[in-house]
Amino acid sequence: MRFSNCGSENPVGAKFCKDCGAKLSQRCPNCGHESSPADKFCNECGSSLASALEMPPDGTQRAVSAPIGGRTG
Repeated sequence: MRFSNCGSENPVGAKFCKDCGAKLSQRCPNCGHESSPADKFCNECGSSLASALEMPPDGTQRAVSAPIGGRTG
């Protein structure tokens, strides 16, 4: 299986890329189904996987803050 992130050839069933260490699957935030990192939608329930890619590996969510009114300092 060729990983689209780095182009490395990985064995079927591998959980992490042998060259770059990236996770080779992602969980659907709606149903928990495992999908390929290249998938944009879950092939089990159809939910968007975009938010699954933004989640840290431990599954916790982190708040993202942005400056109000466009100011940075």
